[in-house]
Amino acid sequence: MSRVLTLADGEVDLDAGRVRRGARQVRLTANEVALLDYLSASVGQAVSREELLRAVWGHRTQVVTRALDQTVSRLRTKLEADSGDPRHLLTVHGVGYVLHLATPPRPEPAHTGLVGREQELDQLASCSARVLSVVGPCGCGKSALVAAATARRTGVRSLPLAEGEDLVGALSIGLGLSLQACRTRSAALERLTYALRSQAIELLVLDDADGALDHPLLPELIEAATSTRFLLTARRSPAFGEVLELGPLPVPAAVTLFVERSGLAATDPQVVEALVRELDLLPSAIELAASRAASLPPARMLERIDALLRILRGRDGSGLREALRWSWEGLSSELASLLARISVFEGPFRVDVAAAVAGEPWDELAALDGLEVLLDHHLVRREPDGRFVVYRVVRRYAEERAPAEVAHARQRHLAHYASRSAAFQDRARPGYRLWDELGAEVAEVVAAHRHAAGGPSEAVLALAVCELSRRQWPIETRTAVLDRASTAPSAPRERANVLL
Repeated sequence: MSRVLTLADGEVDLDAGRVRRGARQVRLTANEVALLDYLSASVGQAVSREELLRAVWGHRTQVVTRALDQTVSRLRTKLEADSGDPRHLLTVHGVGYVLHLATPPRPEPAHTGLVGREQELDQLASCSARVLSVVGPCGCGKSALVAAATARRTGVRSLPLAEGEDLVGALSIGLGLSLQACRTRSAALERLTYALRSQAIELLVLDDADGALDHPLLPELIEAATSTRFLLTARRSPAFGEVLELGPLPVPAAVTLFVERSGLAATDPQVVEALVRELDLLPSAIELAASRAASLPPARMLERIDALLRILRGRDGSGLREALRWSWEGLSSELASLLARISVFEGPFRVDVAAAVAGEPWDELAALDGLEVLLDHHLVRREPDGRFVVYRVVRRYAEERAPAEVAHARQRHLAHYASRSAAFQDRARPGYRLWDELGAEVAEVVAAHRHAAGGPSEAVLALAVCELSRRQWPIETRTAVLDRASTAPSAPRERANVLL
């Protein structure tokens, strides 16, 4: 496979060892190719000098050498339009170097999932505020609106903030930073501000930002990062910036949304209008109801909806749980079991991994068939790279409905990632890195480690978590993780590795 890196005004062909910028071609040395090849495996993430010297030059101990700096200096003359003001190969002071590549404009999505939000899209497009928060009730489509508004923009970085997630940790991982050398909040702020500027991030999207609104770092970062605009989604309004209130859909748009998602073009429009009104015109509830339309016609939905009205009209978003109940009860027992089992994944997952965690009788082909049905029911989504994601609200609901299934699947999830982490630690061949094996599944390794606390797999997962997070987590955090693991009941070898 050809290894080509995209620059702002050209490209690097690592296989040919050449940089092409317009009509100009420049040859790269072997060390320059090796350095770019290594950095390109961690685009946007700072890599330490020690790691680069070890991986590219083979230095196994601390040595005093200018080889790395001289190679970087030569590379900048070949990669950068202005080597004195680099945009691709940047120095991260106190750490090492980071490689940034050009991001081409994203293509227009074939289906954004957005209906009836033209006015709000225009408002977002014309808004010049440095800080704008899109706020509204759970299920009104805040995240979908922002995704559609930024789909074709360049210079956008979107960071989903999981409930309860530490803001500093989310920012450091999302921006590919190492904050382990930062002893104060002001030092962390300086590094974050530098990252936003050096990575040319014109708009930072913080999705599901409710848990971060009261963090003291957020307003400080907004004030300091003057070249970056901020776009937040939340259920409540922050104390800073401008606010765009997002409410229910207009009735015609809500009807259109139901018809499009259900595929029932011949449905009586009056029945559909009555149904979407009973669903409070909330896009999430409408989509979940539409996913059941093939087996439960809208007229029947109306007959069953009376007992749900009080919940659906609540202000706390609990109506989604009832909409989920409809979808859950419309699944076969086998599919409901599969959904419960895959709900333990906290991020995107491959079909083969889903089959391993789901267990019998779900082999890879059966799991794929099941996932396609769940996709049609809008209970999971498919990422551009082909992996699947279970919606967070579905994950929570599955744990309520099938706690035993979820608990057993969580043990298989833990065992799966412990086994893969242990296999890495058994591989001693040069150049093999854990990131190659599990870099796209960091969230799952972290989740497995969390559930392994006090058990025999804690040590091997602690080692994996610390390796995967060594450029994001402060050394104190990694040390604390390893200290806890050293007291867990592990095999002698894993305990020895932790103590080392």
